[in-house]
Amino acid sequence: MSEDRVFLDTNVLVYAYSETEPRKRDIARELKDRTPCCISTQVVNEFIVVMTKKVGIPVDDIRAIVQRIYRTIPVLETGQTVILRALDLARITGYVYWDALILAAAIEAGSPTLCSEDLQDGRVVDGVRIMNPFKE
Repeated sequence: MSEDRVFLDTNVLVYAYSETEPRKRDIARELKDRTPCCISTQVVNEFIVVMTKKVGIPVDDIRAIVQRIYRTIPVLETGQTVILRALDLARITGYVYWDALILAAAIEAGSPTLCSEDLQDGRVVDGVRIMNPFKE
Protein backbone atom coordinates (compact mmCIF):
# COMPACT_ATOMS: atom_id res chain seq x y z
CA MET A 1 0.00 0.00 0.00
CA SER A 2 1.45 3.35 0.92
CA GLU A 3 3.40 4.63 3.87
CA ASP A 4 1.44 7.86 4.03
CA ARG A 5 -1.92 6.17 4.67
CA VAL A 6 -3.35 5.82 8.15
CA PHE A 7 -4.99 2.51 8.93
CA LEU A 8 -8.56 2.76 10.25
CA ASP A 9 -9.83 0.30 12.84
CA THR A 10 -13.41 -0.92 12.58
CA ASN A 11 -14.70 1.49 15.22
CA VAL A 12 -13.58 4.50 13.15
CA LEU A 13 -15.43 3.21 10.09
CA VAL A 14 -18.55 2.44 12.15
CA TYR A 15 -18.62 5.94 13.65
CA ALA A 16 -18.21 7.44 10.16
CA TYR A 17 -21.42 5.76 9.00
CA SER A 18 -23.54 5.88 12.14
CA GLU A 19 -25.47 8.73 13.70
CA THR A 20 -25.29 7.61 17.33
CA GLU A 21 -22.39 9.84 18.44
CA PRO A 22 -22.19 13.06 16.41
CA ARG A 23 -18.78 14.19 17.73
CA LYS A 24 -17.16 10.86 16.93
CA ARG A 25 -19.02 10.69 13.61
CA ASP A 26 -17.57 14.04 12.55
CA ILE A 27 -14.02 13.06 13.55
CA ALA A 28 -14.33 9.67 11.81
CA ARG A 29 -15.71 11.22 8.63
CA GLU A 30 -12.92 13.77 8.57
CA LEU A 31 -10.36 10.96 8.83
CA LYS A 32 -12.07 8.79 6.24
CA ASP A 33 -12.78 11.54 3.74
CA ARG A 34 -9.82 13.90 4.08
CA THR A 35 -6.90 11.71 5.14
CA PRO A 36 -5.27 9.09 2.95
CA CYS A 37 -6.29 5.88 4.68
CA CYS A 38 -6.60 2.13 4.27
CA ILE A 39 -8.37 -0.78 5.95
CA SER A 40 -8.35 -4.58 5.81
CA THR A 41 -10.91 -7.22 4.91
CA GLN A 42 -11.29 -7.86 8.64
CA VAL A 43 -12.37 -4.25 9.11
CA VAL A 44 -14.90 -4.58 6.28
CA ASN A 45 -16.34 -7.78 7.75
CA GLU A 46 -16.56 -6.42 11.29
CA PHE A 47 -18.13 -3.22 9.92
CA ILE A 48 -20.85 -5.25 8.20
CA VAL A 49 -21.66 -7.18 11.37
CA VAL A 50 -21.79 -4.10 13.60
CA MET A 51 -23.83 -2.03 11.17
CA THR A 52 -26.41 -4.75 10.52
CA LYS A 53 -26.66 -6.29 13.99
CA LYS A 54 -26.07 -3.35 16.35
CA VAL A 55 -26.96 -0.28 14.30
CA GLY A 56 -29.78 -1.97 12.37
CA ILE A 57 -28.88 -0.92 8.84
CA PRO A 58 -30.55 -3.17 6.21
CA VAL A 59 -28.22 -5.52 4.33
CA ASP A 60 -29.01 -3.91 0.97
CA ASP A 61 -27.94 -0.51 2.32
CA ILE A 62 -24.76 -2.00 3.77
CA ARG A 63 -23.99 -3.64 0.43
CA ALA A 64 -24.09 -0.24 -1.26
CA ILE A 65 -21.90 1.29 1.46
CA VAL A 66 -19.36 -1.54 1.17
CA GLN A 67 -19.19 -1.06 -2.60
CA ARG A 68 -18.51 2.65 -2.02
CA ILE A 69 -15.83 1.82 0.56
CA TYR A 70 -14.06 -0.50 -1.89
CA ARG A 71 -14.11 2.26 -4.52
CA THR A 72 -12.63 4.89 -2.21
CA ILE A 73 -10.42 3.17 0.38
CA PRO A 74 -7.63 0.65 -0.35
CA VAL A 75 -8.43 -2.67 1.34
CA LEU A 76 -5.63 -5.02 2.39
CA GLU A 77 -6.57 -8.67 1.99
CA THR A 78 -5.97 -10.54 5.23
CA GLY A 79 -3.84 -13.53 4.24
CA GLN A 80 -1.35 -15.94 5.75
CA THR A 81 1.42 -13.38 6.34
CA VAL A 82 -0.87 -11.07 8.29
CA ILE A 83 -2.43 -13.94 10.25
CA LEU A 84 0.93 -15.35 11.33
CA ARG A 85 2.21 -11.90 12.26
CA ALA A 86 -0.98 -11.35 14.30
CA LEU A 87 -0.35 -14.52 16.26
CA ASP A 88 3.15 -13.31 17.11
CA LEU A 89 1.88 -9.85 18.01
CA ALA A 90 -0.82 -11.28 20.28
CA ARG A 91 1.88 -13.12 22.20
CA ILE A 92 4.26 -10.14 22.33
CA THR A 93 1.78 -7.32 23.02
CA GLY A 94 -0.85 -9.10 25.06
CA TYR A 95 -3.59 -7.96 22.67
CA VAL A 96 -6.37 -10.38 21.89
CA TYR A 97 -5.97 -12.02 18.49
CA TRP A 98 -8.56 -9.85 16.69
CA ASP A 99 -6.86 -6.62 17.83
CA ALA A 100 -3.47 -8.06 16.93
CA LEU A 101 -4.84 -8.90 13.47
CA ILE A 102 -5.79 -5.24 12.94
CA LEU A 103 -2.32 -4.18 14.08
CA ALA A 104 -0.65 -6.78 11.83
CA ALA A 105 -2.63 -5.51 8.84
CA ALA A 106 -1.56 -1.93 9.58
CA ILE A 107 2.07 -3.06 9.74
CA GLU A 108 1.73 -5.05 6.52
CA ALA A 109 0.12 -2.04 4.80
CA GLY A 110 3.10 0.11 5.80
CA SER A 111 0.89 2.57 7.63
CA PRO A 112 2.66 4.84 10.11
CA THR A 113 -0.50 5.24 12.21
CA LEU A 114 -3.34 2.97 13.32
CA CYS A 115 -6.42 4.96 14.32
CA SER A 116 -8.30 2.98 16.95
CA GLU A 117 -10.43 3.71 19.96
CA ASP A 118 -9.75 0.27 21.42
CA LEU A 119 -5.97 -0.03 21.61
CA GLN A 120 -3.38 1.79 23.71
CA ASP A 121 -3.20 5.39 22.53
CA GLY A 122 0.41 6.41 21.86
CA ARG A 123 1.86 2.91 21.87
CA VAL A 124 4.25 2.13 19.01
CA VAL A 125 4.51 -1.44 17.73
CA ASP A 126 6.83 -2.36 14.86
CA GLY A 127 6.87 1.25 13.66
CA VAL A 128 3.11 1.78 13.81
CA ARG A 129 1.86 4.40 16.27
CA ILE A 130 -1.58 3.76 17.72
CA MET A 131 -3.70 6.90 17.90
CA ASN A 132 -7.13 7.30 19.46
CA PRO A 133 -8.67 10.01 17.27
CA PHE A 134 -11.57 10.42 19.72
CA LYS A 135 -9.48 11.12 22.79
CA GLU A 136 -10.39 14.45 24.35
